[in-house]
Amino acid sequence: QQALDAERQRILHDMHDGMGAQLITALRVAERPGADQRLVARGIQDALADLRLIIDSLGLTGQDLLPLLGNLRYRLQAPLQAAGIQLGWTVHRTEALRGLSPPGALGVLRIVQEALHNALRHSGCHNVQVELDIGTEGARIDVVDDGRGFDPQAASPGGRGLDGMRLRAQRLGADLQVQAAPGGGTRVTLRVPARPEGSAPGAADTATAS
Repeated sequence: QQALDAERQRILHDMHDGMGAQLITALRVAERPGADQRLVARGIQDALADLRLIIDSLGLTGQDLLPLLGNLRYRLQAPLQAAGIQLGWTVHRTEALRGLSPPGALGVLRIVQEALHNALRHSGCHNVQVELDIGTEGARIDVVDDGRGFDPQAASPGGRGLDGMRLRAQRLGADLQVQAAPGGGTRVTLRVPARPEGSAPGAADTATAS
């Protein structure tokens, strides 16, 4: 019963801090005189995307991250193509990642989603490549685009969601590296270590999805 109560609280926090916050933002934008309907639609789309991530993370079976990432690929491929961006997807896997929990899976999905959204909204790229290397020792996920790049030190705190991505990685006990330079594209690398079965990845990911 304690485990069920804890999981229920985690889901409530995820929905409140993620989808709930985004819907409130969209509502406030919609209530402004002359509101930009594109911003309202984007807020609602982001909230729906976050809800889907929460639902997907609850479907984690056998600590297998690949089906969840496959769902994310399916949902983002169409908007990327509509923006003229070619999505590449390469997978190297030996076995399923050990010790991954639904909160951990949600954190991974949100980081990868944010990296792809950044490529779509900010990079001006023509190609983005996702490379997955998953095994019993851990997972490495690279999101690489050929866009205009940027200076990570000069990027505004809220402009690309980098602070949120780093916070989620920290809560996962994972390592996040962002390599970018003006005119040189961007590489986001997430390394998630394997854990003993039943161990927790740290505090549940309740950060608002960007």
